[in-house]
Amino acid sequence: MSDQSLNTEQEILKKIEKLEKRIELISEILGIQEKEKVAAKEVVSSPPPIKEVIKTSNTSINLLPIFAVICFGFAAVFIVNLAIDSGWLTPEKQWGLLTLFGIILVSFGLFFKKIDNSYRSYVSSAGIIVLYMSAYSSSLYFDLFDPLFSQVLGGVVSVLCFYLFRLHLTEYFVVICTIGTYISPILLHEKMDLISLSGFFLLWSAVFSRISIFIRSRTLVLLGSYFSLGIFTFLNMNNSEPTDLLIIMLIQFLQFVFYAGSVYYYSIKNDEKLTHTEAMAYLPILLFFYGIIYYFFNKYDPLLAPYFSLVIAGIVFLLYTRAKREISNLESHELVHTYLAVVIFHTGYIELIPMSSKVWLLPLFILGKYVAESKNHLLVSKPLKIAFSAMAIIEFFRLCFKLMIENNLLNILPAFFTIVLGFFYYSKKSKDFKDTESLFLSLSHGLVILALYRLAYDYGSLAVSFAWGIYSVIILTVGYLNKNRAIAKSSLIVLTVTCLKALVYDAAQSPSTVRIASLILTGAVLYGAGYLFQKINNWKDS
Repeated sequence: MSDQSLNTEQEILKKIEKLEKRIELISEILGIQEKEKVAAKEVVSSPPPIKEVIKTSNTSINLLPIFAVICFGFAAVFIVNLAIDSGWLTPEKQWGLLTLFGIILVSFGLFFKKIDNSYRSYVSSAGIIVLYMSAYSSSLYFDLFDPLFSQVLGGVVSVLCFYLFRLHLTEYFVVICTIGTYISPILLHEKMDLISLSGFFLLWSAVFSRISIFIRSRTLVLLGSYFSLGIFTFLNMNNSEPTDLLIIMLIQFLQFVFYAGSVYYYSIKNDEKLTHTEAMAYLPILLFFYGIIYYFFNKYDPLLAPYFSLVIAGIVFLLYTRAKREISNLESHELVHTYLAVVIFHTGYIELIPMSSKVWLLPLFILGKYVAESKNHLLVSKPLKIAFSAMAIIEFFRLCFKLMIENNLLNILPAFFTIVLGFFYYSKKSKDFKDTESLFLSLSHGLVILALYRLAYDYGSLAVSFAWGIYSVIILTVGYLNKNRAIAKSSLIVLTVTCLKALVYDAAQSPSTVRIASLILTGAVLYGAGYLFQKINNWKDS
């Protein structure tokens, strides 16, 4: 019996195994098993969306807990200042009291779970601010520990900050921690050790830039970068020691790298590139970074400051080109080019180019504009166009002023090349002019009038009138022969100036002989011009 039952069990097991194999085979054919595995993986591995994890309040902001945090922060500041100002108790007890205060605030946020989690985050953020203050005051103010140990304490507080953020998951917690932590050094008036302070600022930049990636908040990156760069600058702006200035610039550059890196890593990790609006929101902080670096390097070495700022701009541009290779359709093009345009205008135009050579930028601008428009692959961005155009406009009016005021024939040289290149550009690109044709011709004629004035000035008033009259005839003739109504009508500018000079200046102040000759010459030119304009008015528009 036992042998028969054994055989029966074995047969049953074999049949079950065969059935399982058949079921697996059928499942593979139908794809049921794979779908179940994939579905299981998706259920297990996919975390809840970050926007669902981070709790934000849809109701109006409650200002009372925010003011409570401010009160806790000021209380901590006064605890430190008691030790500095009056020597109340001992430094050890004073620091212990400050640390205990921070621990109590953090403990309240951790253990009083009957209160809403998001509301408890306010107290936790106040505790983090006080504990950070306790960490760096231990060496900077109380002189209890080595600066390196105070940095270790700051690291411990940072770990606690990450833990509390994961516990509360509220934006208020991060924002309050960021603002309070960076502002607290301003409230403590004692002179600070630069190395220790620099370590804390780098630590804070690393912590808050990392949290900004986790909560997917570009706003926190902006907030943190403004506070880190701005407050560190404020605390050290009166420092003039050469070694300290180099340290300050290094720390500012590293802080900038932390926050810029968080923007880059955010885009890569979340596959969410910057939009054009988001990119332009970073322009003020980029320009602010450029300004503070230039300020400190100018204090360190005024001669090298412009070259150093160009190097920094080159690094920013290289980082942009690298990001452009890794992220398709990057929309920070205008941001970077606006920054480059500001650097070129300030460093290149204002600082590096000698004043006597700047006037030559005007003919170079016209030549460069012609080359860029002739070569389709040479595309100049709008910010750079604005920067170069601003330089050209400034130099145009400066050249006009020099031709009027300075009795120096050398000013005619840049004016001559500008006039020649200007009319050459117009002859090649006249079809591309739309609403600016009249303005371009008017400015060109104005520059010619001033150049002829300076050239004929030493030969008397009649020579100036004669030169202007001949030029107006040439312009009118060229316009008439080429059937160009715009050029022909633009000669009215020169004719008007010539006529006014003859009637107002020459007729009133010049000697009789010059007066008669000037009026006859002007009258003849005006009569001949009137005849040509009569014919021009009969032209049919093409």
